[in-house]
Parts: sequence; C-alpha cells; structure tokens
Amino acid sequence: MNTSHPKVGIVVLNWNAYELTVECLESLYNLDYPSYEFYLVDNASTDGSYERLAEKFKNCEVILNPSNLGYAGGVNAGIKKALENKCSYIWLVNNDAKILNPLALSALVTACEKDKTIGAAGSLIKYPTGEIQFSGGKIQLPLVKGIHFEEQLTEIVETEYVTGCSLLIPKHVVQKVGLISEDYFLYYEDADYCKRIKDAGYKCVVVPGSLLEHELGGTSKKSPSLNYVYYNLRNRFLFSYRWLNNFQFIVFLLFTTIETLLRSVRYIMLGRKDSLKYLLQAYSDGFKKKPGKFII
Repeated sequence: MNTSHPKVGIVVLNWNAYELTVECLESLYNLDYPSYEFYLVDNASTDGSYERLAEKFKNCEVILNPSNLGYAGGVNAGIKKALENKCSYIWLVNNDAKILNPLALSALVTACEKDKTIGAAGSLIKYPTGEIQFSGGKIQLPLVKGIHFEEQLTEIVETEYVTGCSLLIPKHVVQKVGLISEDYFLYYEDADYCKRIKDAGYKCVVVPGSLLEHELGGTSKKSPSLNYVYYNLRNRFLFSYRWLNNFQFIVFLLFTTIETLLRSVRYIMLGRKDSLKYLLQAYSDGFKKKPGKFII
C-alpha cells in the first residue's frame, strides 16, 4: 500500500436515482487522489438503476442490498466491504452530491493524516447556486433540533457533527466506534454517529479545502414530505433517549408534544390527512422507541 497516499474506499449509495448517481460518480473520477476504489451500494432499486449502473461502472464494486435498508444500512454494507479490502479510510458521499475541486478527497485525507485526533472529516458543502449549505452542525438540546451553519471557511474548524453527505472516517475509528446505527433508517444517523465518535475521544471537523455541491434531498424527493414528517420526528425521539438526561428528556417531551399538537391542527386545517397520519404515527413510534424502517 502506498503509505503516502492511504487507500480510501469511496461509498456511494443509490436508490432509484440513476441519473443523480451517474453525475456523482463521474464527478468523482476527477479526483486527483491516486489511491481510492469505489463501492457502489444499491438499496434494492426498483427502476432498473442497479443493472444500468453495474453495466456502466464496471470498475466499481457494486453491492446489491436485499431490500431498502435506509441510509445507514446501505452505507454500512459499503463500509464493511471497504474494511475487508483493507482501506485505511472510508469516504461516504451522497449520490446527489458532486465534487467542486479535484482536491476534495486529498484535503480530507491530509487533515486526518496530520491530526490523528480527527475521527470524522467533512467537506464544505454548497448549494448549486453557490451559497454555503453546510460548514458545520450541532444538535440544539434539549429540543433535539439539527442546526446547519452556513459560513464561508478559510481554515479547518471543529464542529459537533459532520453531515453524512460527505464524511471521511479513518479505519481505526470505525473499528473502535462501530458502524452507523441502523435504528434511524433516515435522518439523524450522522449526528448520532458523530456523537459516538466524539465520546470515543475524537473530534469532528470541516475541511474547507474539500468542496462539494449538494442538491439537497435529491433522492428523498421521491416522497419528501411524508418521509420527513415521519423520520424527522420519530428519530428525534430515538436521539433523545440515547443522549438526553432525565431532565432534558422531560423538557424535550413537553416541547415535542405541544409542537405535535400544533402541527396536527395545522394539517387538519390544510386537509393534509396523510401528513397527519404520519406525524401521529411518528410520535407514537418515537415514544415507544420503535426503530428502523416505517411500514405503513
């Protein structure tokens, strides 16, 4: 192995999004980093994109999951394969993202090689319009609300969590902390993972030398509002049970109950019966600590 350029496994997850995934992979071919390999994971697509991607990108290791395992379950399959193939780093990249500079990967690896206390390194992410989308994030406690900072950066900054849109993880960190929790299925799994990384004694950083463009919610646009209504609320409960103390949880529960009642009234007034159904189910499942994929 080239020790000056540790091998990186790049994990890209696809679900019924052939065009987006093609654009993402083709942009990654412009990386200047000399030692990487692709792990293209398909979450049981039903639109034929798995077969088309496997045919088009023969130099990628294509992994077909038996069902839609969500974000965490999907990328975990790629992480496992990258570790089996002795990759020193794993880079998770959303399939609705594209690199904006050839140094996107080199900058992340260089930061981690220089500072072994880094457990997760992320990119500075922009909207297609050029505005900053992500320069760091935190979870507002005890309300459990995710906050993304949108500032231009000129140097590496430490942050509470790094979005899973672009997340570089050293092998030894994965071996110590484990895989990403599949309880969440969608949303909050990256914040939970970074919390675990930080609790293990590492830090999370954003590296401005690594630039990506992200079409926010590219894959979840298939059914954005109902997915968001359910998983955002349900997963805030899961996060709260894991990370809040008793007093914080009581505050969270009071706030979330009032918030859910107000949103219910709003959905009734707007005639959004499906949204109301998903919201109330999310509250119930979250309170009961029900993890995984929501089955109607």
